[in-house]
Amino acid sequence: MMPRLFGVPYVDDVYWSLMYEIFFYAGVTVLLVGSGDFVLRLQVFTAVWLALALLGLVVELPKLHTLLALKFAPYFAVGISVFLVRNARNAVADRALLAASLALAVVFAVIQAPGVGDAVFATAPSTDAGQFASRVRPNAWLCGAIVMAGAGALYASTILKTGPRLSRLALALGGISYPLYLLHDSFGSVLIELAPPGHILLSIVLAMSAVAALCYGVWRIEVPVRRHLMRAGMPSRLERGITAQPPG
Repeated sequence: MMPRLFGVPYVDDVYWSLMYEIFFYAGVTVLLVGSGDFVLRLQVFTAVWLALALLGLVVELPKLHTLLALKFAPYFAVGISVFLVRNARNAVADRALLAASLALAVVFAVIQAPGVGDAVFATAPSTDAGQFASRVRPNAWLCGAIVMAGAGALYASTILKTGPRLSRLALALGGISYPLYLLHDSFGSVLIELAPPGHILLSIVLAMSAVAALCYGVWRIEVPVRRHLMRAGMPSRLERGITAQPPG
């Protein structure tokens, strides 16, 4: 999960984010097991993390950048802030933290957009898809708008009242999200490479649709298999306690 620490390449390029996720999970775990008010500690942690990320824009902090994932701190902070706002312990402070997190996330997206284009160009093969990647560069402000829209969708998902149909759709979208993360690069790049010359945009749309359908199939198979494995490896008494319906 952290091969760069050992000087070896990733098994799959999409795993680059795992090291940063591990840092975040470790940090939240430390906050959870500590004594005192968890919400207050989370507020302080997020504010300090954002301050260091902002400082990292103007001061060279190479070791801290890697250790504290400063390059991605605002994106994590948006999610934390949405949780804090919905928790409603301190409305003014939490909303201010959300506004600061979102503003920094948009700034970081605008700054990092050219680097994303360079990475795509560097790894793209010298085929029709590679030539397409060399001509198309991410629009910095569009990247910022996508971050803003994503944060808005995240917040909306916490306040909207959903009916059964929308709930099933949300469950399916959530179910395919992790297979999509794991498979989109490997399968998507192969499908795009099979595109006939001059039809790369169409092939991208078809590849996205095919990978999404594949991930839906993975999810529909994985859920019952996981339940079966859990039942097989779980003591019957514990299983009864987990699956028991609440009274009333």
